[in-house]
Amino acid sequence: MTPGSITHLVISMARPHFRVVSEDNVRARPIVEAHGLIVVVPGGWEVRLRRSLDDGEGGVSYPVIHAATVPLPPDRGDYGSNVVESLGSQDVFVSLVEFGEEAVDSELFPRVEAFPETIEPSSFHPRQLQRLIPGQAGKQEFFTYADRAFCLYVVLGSYALVNQMLPAIEEMLAGVAIAPPT
Repeated sequence: MTPGSITHLVISMARPHFRVVSEDNVRARPIVEAHGLIVVVPGGWEVRLRRSLDDGEGGVSYPVIHAATVPLPPDRGDYGSNVVESLGSQDVFVSLVEFGEEAVDSELFPRVEAFPETIEPSSFHPRQLQRLIPGQAGKQEFFTYADRAFCLYVVLGSYALVNQMLPAIEEMLAGVAIAPPT
C-alpha cells in the first residue's frame, strides 16, 4: 500500500496510530467514526457507534460498536438484546464493547498483536450466547489491543451456516480500526 492510497489518507493520515485497513474495504463505502474507532461499513451491514448503556449509578460508559445484517433498533443492549431476536438464518450481529483502563492487560483481557479479524468456525457455540436462542450460536473474545480492552461478541442467526457466514463477518471486522487512548 502506498502513502498516496485512499486507505492511507483516510485511515493512516487521519489517525497515525490506527492499523491500516485494506484499500478494497475503503473505496466507495461509508465510514463511521467516533471515540477513537473507525468502521468501514461493508455492503449489507448497518453499523452504529455509541457509548455503553448508563448503569444509572453514575458509572463510566465506554464506546460500543454494533454491526448487523438486520436493521439496528434504537433501543438495544450492548450485547444485542432487541437485535439478536430478529436475526434470520443468514444474519449476523457483531458487538465490540470497550472496557475501562483497569481491564487493559488483565488476565481476562490478554494483549493481542493484531485485531481479531479472522475467526475459526469452531469458536462458535450455542453456549457462547448471552441468552440461548434455538439455532443460533455465538462467540466471545476478550482482548487488549492498542492499549484498550475489548470484548468482541458475534452472534450467528444459524449455527449450521457458520462456514457460509464467516466471509461476511471477517469482511466487517477487517474494516475496524482502533486508535490508542489519547
